[in-house]
Amino acid sequence: MKKKAGIIATSVAAIAVCSSLIAGSTFALFTSESEVNIAVNAAKVALSAEVETGAATSRLGGAALGRFSNADGLAIQDIAPEDEYEFKVKVTNTSSIKTLYRTKIEFTDTELASALTVTVDGVEYAGIKSYTTPWAALGAKENPEKDLAVKVSFFDQENVNRFKEKTTDVKVIVEGVQGNAGYALAGEPSVVKIPAGKIHVVNDSEELATALQDVAGNGGTVELAGNADLPTENSTEITKDVLFNLNGNDVNVTSKNGSAFLVQNGASMTVSNGDMNVDVNKAFLQKYTASSGITVNQDSSLILDHVTLETSSYGIYTRFDSSEVIVRNSVLICNDVLGACISTNAQKNGEESGISVIVENSTLNSVGAGILMNVPGPVAEDGTEDYSLKMSGTTVNGGLQGVIVRGGKALIKDSTLNAGVERYFKAAMDEIFDLRANGFNTVYDHIVGGKENWTQGNDVPLAALVAGNKSNSYQYPTTVELFNVKTNAPASLVYNEKEYKFYTLYANGNTSENNGALVTFDQKCQLGDYQTGNKFAVVKPMGE
Repeated sequence: MKKKAGIIATSVAAIAVCSSLIAGSTFALFTSESEVNIAVNAAKVALSAEVETGAATSRLGGAALGRFSNADGLAIQDIAPEDEYEFKVKVTNTSSIKTLYRTKIEFTDTELASALTVTVDGVEYAGIKSYTTPWAALGAKENPEKDLAVKVSFFDQENVNRFKEKTTDVKVIVEGVQGNAGYALAGEPSVVKIPAGKIHVVNDSEELATALQDVAGNGGTVELAGNADLPTENSTEITKDVLFNLNGNDVNVTSKNGSAFLVQNGASMTVSNGDMNVDVNKAFLQKYTASSGITVNQDSSLILDHVTLETSSYGIYTRFDSSEVIVRNSVLICNDVLGACISTNAQKNGEESGISVIVENSTLNSVGAGILMNVPGPVAEDGTEDYSLKMSGTTVNGGLQGVIVRGGKALIKDSTLNAGVERYFKAAMDEIFDLRANGFNTVYDHIVGGKENWTQGNDVPLAALVAGNKSNSYQYPTTVELFNVKTNAPASLVYNEKEYKFYTLYANGNTSENNGALVTFDQKCQLGDYQTGNKFAVVKPMGE
């Protein structure tokens, strides 16, 4: 294990594209020059990939108007609105060593891609320009337990003429790297640092508990050699720098009291390459206690790198001055309406908050809101406020809201923000009414009870993007800058025969001009019909 640094250096060169499906289109016509069943060997890594076609149907019933064509490689021809095409990506490790692999789906024309829905393994993403699976492990001469299932459909009927003469390449790319390299990435700098301390390679749940107990207080690395469970009575408190390399494996964490992990005392925790499922005691969440998958306290930091983090509560909760969260090439799934995939504390601790959240090339799926930023961000040396949220290349799918910026500065680029995703909306409303039936009468008063002020948590308008505030608390200015961002939301959804209105963007400017909300956007943005709530809220193109 002491040779880890050398293994990382050589594995960067080992990553190679093994298969690609390329499709160009005019309007919604896909043609192809695909090459499949190609094995690429580099530094002992050898993968083969094959794209296998499936059903071509219409969401309106019956067969699709378009069709698959294999005359010159895989192609989808004459695609029409509501057509849906299924295919699978089949990967085989043909080498004699353990290999990590991931699959990418990319669109070169983001405007046409904005009219497509891509469903990967049962999860639907609207208008994305790329999707990347987390790294997964394959043993020597091994196939994955299941193939990657993909559906592509053209859904934008209202604006169908806008996409005439548009073309796109749709690429399916499989990349591989030596399995013992773990967290070396091709063409992108790794954010993973190997901390000082012992390196534990663990094979089962008992070894995992012992290893984490050691590194939590002394620092070090934990590497999984297989799937594991981590049941805990209380939070695992991380007080020294820790690297938790899932190594392409799954870990299931349960916590009876509080967050699963609590990063504090200036420590940094990095989780890389695998799936983490966290189940937190609901009783703590419903008391508005900071129960989350991972809580980050003052002066501490968290990095997720190629991780799928699914939680029964908040995903990540970052609190107080100089705390930092970085999420790259990951998927966050939050299954509780009282939480968000990423959330901040509700009030400033010191003179300034200093909280920094960075999200890149990721997907956030939430029953409630994807991101909730409550407070201003760090202050630079010259005294100017820096961004508290920086997001790029990311898709957010929220049941109630996509992104909420109640205070501070946010920079969002090349991203799609969705609210009113129907399956999440229904789950959210089911839980809200269950909570209110069990004594939590003030939960979501603005949404359900029609109250004027926006109160606790994400009890704010139903919108893909919410900027500013409408409460006597949270009196901070809000600035949101948007570059090539699309906000999507239905006009309304019905639950128990009552209609709930949605907005693509809603801004409100607190109670004074100094604490107003300013949203600016470039010409590539598609924001729909946005709404401002008072005179202190301004939404305008950049440069005006």
